[in-house]
Amino acid sequence: LGMAGGALNFPVLPSPAVLLLLGALLASAALLPRFVSRSEPATPALLALGAAGVVMLAGALGRADTSHVYFYGLAVAFLAAPLLAAVRGRAFALWVVAFAAVFVAAHWLILHYDYGHMIVQAAGRTPGMPRAAAGRVALAVGWARGDGWAAWERGARAPVEPDLAALARYRPLAAPLGFADGTGLALAERGWLGSPYFRGVPFTRKQLDTMERHLDRADHILLDKATAAALRGGRSPAPGRSVGAKNFVRLMWPESFPRVNETPDLAQELREYLAKHYRAAAETGRYTVLERKE
Repeated sequence: LGMAGGALNFPVLPSPAVLLLLGALLASAALLPRFVSRSEPATPALLALGAAGVVMLAGALGRADTSHVYFYGLAVAFLAAPLLAAVRGRAFALWVVAFAAVFVAAHWLILHYDYGHMIVQAAGRTPGMPRAAAGRVALAVGWARGDGWAAWERGARAPVEPDLAALARYRPLAAPLGFADGTGLALAERGWLGSPYFRGVPFTRKQLDTMERHLDRADHILLDKATAAALRGGRSPAPGRSVGAKNFVRLMWPESFPRVNETPDLAQELREYLAKHYRAAAETGRYTVLERKE
């Protein structure tokens, strides 16, 4: 299965986010008939929100992680709020508190565990970002102030933008894992960006095979330094956490699911392919140029 076929979906669990969404949906379905009439000016808006909520339910419970439940459940949330407020003020207040508590907590967990490292590093590399502000960004996502200061110091020492003139001798450059800044656009505008250009590690065997076929024709590729160093050190480019921790952060559910089928580690296979066929040729900015071995 690919991503569009449901390969990254989770089972629908009785997590706080899912229970809140289903509760709002049932309450809205029960209360909506009271407010739908020709004389009610809000009827078209209420019916539109109801229809959107039903359609978007597939997106919320398809992936079924907290972020998708939140974003795809917003139509139901916007429908439930005025209906509850019109019927009982206390119910409306309880709904607002529960909604905020569940989804603010969930998204803070996601920011801290899934994206905290990237946010701290990006803040440290942002031009003009004061050292103290980088520390406050780290605190905001649950990291230590010193992590933000360290990222800022690394960003202040290292050149952020690559020397495009230095990359000219290696054109065309393939970018199998994409870019974290505007370098890709700059290369594309100059006609220096070759195939393949992907946005990350492949999800399926077919995608990996396609990537490797393109790389077979690429003499030079561009990777960020951290990924290139991981290739040389024999580590996976994307460090992970335990399955149980990921489930809790993404689903607000502590259970670890048993592995049913052994799945190939495509990231590791891509790492082995790159380590076998490429070697470091140059470094500029935050990137390393790899050249194909003879």
